[in-house]
Amino acid sequence: MLKFVYAIFLSLLLTLFVGVGISTFYKSPQPPESKAFERFDPNRTELTESDKEVEEKYQAEFKQFQEDLGVYNRNVSIISMVFATLFLLIGLTFASKTEILGDGLVLGGALILVYSIMRGMMSDDQNYRFIVVTASLVAALVFGYIKFSHKSDTQSAR
Repeated sequence: MLKFVYAIFLSLLLTLFVGVGISTFYKSPQPPESKAFERFDPNRTELTESDKEVEEKYQAEFKQFQEDLGVYNRNVSIISMVFATLFLLIGLTFASKTEILGDGLVLGGALILVYSIMRGMMSDDQNYRFIVVTASLVAALVFGYIKFSHKSDTQSAR
């Protein structure tokens, strides 16, 4: 039971390590600040020309922010997918030596892969979403085959 808890604990720490590491070293774009409330006068019923200019500028900045955020989410998805693949590979390598570390690393890689898919879904690019899901499916099938077919071969040899 303690080994199972340790494997889950290790996988959660790996997932947090990647998520916090990415947010620490790769800063997300910041939304523009709206100046509308600074100039708000409840007694006015119409917008002045100056108010319209401020609002148009804000809308343009916000649109750029949304585009930048989509690119950022795509890049975070790629970075986390690289880490997921790395941890899955290391986990499969450790599985033959120390099963508990291997299981923790494989589960951590799987959780990071889920994080990568979620960030990919936020990228606003339908083609990229399909690529992320396809790559994740291929990775899950390949790593699952390597992990579980090897185990069943050694168990049936006994």
